[in-house]
Amino acid sequence: MNITTFFKNYITLLLQYNYNFQPEYSICKYKNAKGYPGIYDIIADMKSESHSEINYTDELRLVRTVFLLAGFIMLISIKGLGQDSGCVNPATVTLSSSSGSTCGTTSVTISGNTFGGSATRVYFTENGRGSVSPSSTSQSPFSFTYTPRNNDIGKTVVITVTTNNPSGPCDAVKATYTLRVNAIPTAPTIGTVTQPTCLTPTGSVVLSGLPASGSWTINPGAIQGTGTSTTVSGLTAGTYRFSVASAAGCTSQLSANVVINGPPASPASPVQTVDCSQGYGKAIVTVTAPTGSGLTYRLDGGTYQSSASFVNVADGSHTITVRNSSGCTTTGVSFSVSCGCQDPPVANAGSGGYECDMDFIFNASPTKGTGTWTKISGPGNAVFSPDNHQPNAGVTVDQAGSYDFSWTEAQNNCTSTDIVRVIFRELPSLDAGTYPAICRGDYVQFNAKGTGIFSWSPVTLVSNPYVSNPVATLTTKTTFTVTLTDQFGCQNSVDVEVEVREKPVANPGADQVLEGQFSTTMNAELAHDYETGSWSLISGTGEIFDTTYSKTSISGLSPGINKFLWSVSNGVCPPSFNAVTITVHDFIIPTLITPNMDGRNDYFVIKGLSAQDRTELVVFDRRGVIVYTNLDYDNNWDGVDFNNKPLHDDTYFYVLKTENGKSIKGFIVIRR
Repeated sequence: MNITTFFKNYITLLLQYNYNFQPEYSICKYKNAKGYPGIYDIIADMKSESHSEINYTDELRLVRTVFLLAGFIMLISIKGLGQDSGCVNPATVTLSSSSGSTCGTTSVTISGNTFGGSATRVYFTENGRGSVSPSSTSQSPFSFTYTPRNNDIGKTVVITVTTNNPSGPCDAVKATYTLRVNAIPTAPTIGTVTQPTCLTPTGSVVLSGLPASGSWTINPGAIQGTGTSTTVSGLTAGTYRFSVASAAGCTSQLSANVVINGPPASPASPVQTVDCSQGYGKAIVTVTAPTGSGLTYRLDGGTYQSSASFVNVADGSHTITVRNSSGCTTTGVSFSVSCGCQDPPVANAGSGGYECDMDFIFNASPTKGTGTWTKISGPGNAVFSPDNHQPNAGVTVDQAGSYDFSWTEAQNNCTSTDIVRVIFRELPSLDAGTYPAICRGDYVQFNAKGTGIFSWSPVTLVSNPYVSNPVATLTTKTTFTVTLTDQFGCQNSVDVEVEVREKPVANPGADQVLEGQFSTTMNAELAHDYETGSWSLISGTGEIFDTTYSKTSISGLSPGINKFLWSVSNGVCPPSFNAVTITVHDFIIPTLITPNMDGRNDYFVIKGLSAQDRTELVVFDRRGVIVYTNLDYDNNWDGVDFNNKPLHDDTYFYVLKTENGKSIKGFIVIRR
């Protein structure tokens, strides 16, 4: 029987005995707003039930008696003798989500919600202009739906879910769901429509009436942006209707139709004839197709004319462009005019030669007119630089072999050509090999491969610089160059770098001494980037978080000596080993304090506590009642309770909880 039940029955018996108070007026009937007995409720009810046998004196005796009992109850509660509030199964309610959003008047359903404890039903209320359904439910899990109205748009609606309280005196509990009702954008307004042209094959449209705040997305096209208007470009022929989605994800209705026409047609490619009857430099060029109304023509990018004939056209290559009434143009293929040759040039291509690579510099002697280099034959492709019109142009081929190149000079439609031959030889194939790093003072033996004569440098570091496999003893990283010369005198060189590593020296860091702390961070060092380390346990205990990390964390250390081995290797030299010792001093906890303030043993002082970040202390009496708690204990407890009043001399029990999860239980005796 708890303390509340005890006094409930006690007051009932007292009233029955002294005032003929019937059991139906038991104390459990009189409860105030929080569910606990109210003294004035008892008296008022007694009067309302026509207890005429209770006179004024009886009422005073009753009030006095009940006040004494209530005071005694409060005293017992303060002393910690009565701990039961009467609520043994609190109501609970949990929502699957605490917030959401919707567009316009679209309903939102929140499912997967639960209630429990003493609750048998939940009720739904809201502060919006819409409606929530159902109004209540006794089912768990449960769902509820909110349907917004127009007045909710642009606002936040709070839906409150409240449990009932059938078991009393537990309090009903509430949970809230916050719903943002976002506005649906209006359909985009169609503005200026720009149709395709000859130069721009696609159209565009200006859309306005877009959301003024936040970003938006226009479809089709998934076009994103901000502001109340935008231009949608790149529209091919067709009919379009656009919608806009706000940043909240609400999508408008479709816009009015936007019709994009196809681009206007271009004229056909021109066809022409050449008449040389007027002599050199006076050719007549006439367009024979297309012809007709609205067409104009121009020669070599000149001025457009309505006539289809051009006079006094010089020898050479030309192009004609035709334009229609829509402004669309078509340029025909290049054609040649050749109406005679006077004072012809004489081409001199110079001399060819042999190359040990894929590059060659020509040496033609120009005479008159414009010269041009052309590859006539050869197994690969040729690229001229800076172009193929320079007499001393360079050429690069992508395959070795024999090539013929022509140098052609042209003037007044007269040409002259000369040919040179260039033989390109590949560089001799050379494989210098790859070599692993070596330890300082060790040697490396090279093993180059190729056909020809070898040469190594620096010559002073190799045993024989003219063989393919010399030996070199090194103390530092060195780059060697090996050169191979073939039968044609062509040379190929390759650099070889040999890395030299210092012998490792393991440095595990200084030994550590910990006070009441069972985890730490190691402080080993690696002298070079190419070194790797590894931790292992020699004696004691310890969980190594990362065995390869020099600054790894260690947990689970044992009181006393814990020894760890730090091994360092560089993959080449012999590994190095060294050990580090971590000594852990555990908590020293007293079992007796004499808080008489004589300066000796007045406080509950735990040695090693200062090494912890935070330690919680909880003290219980023999009955298990908590008499003292400190979430961040600092060795300042002198045997007092929560109200700073001295506890009785007795044996008490404590629990120490460190921030790293360690829990220590024990007892402490108070003697004043």
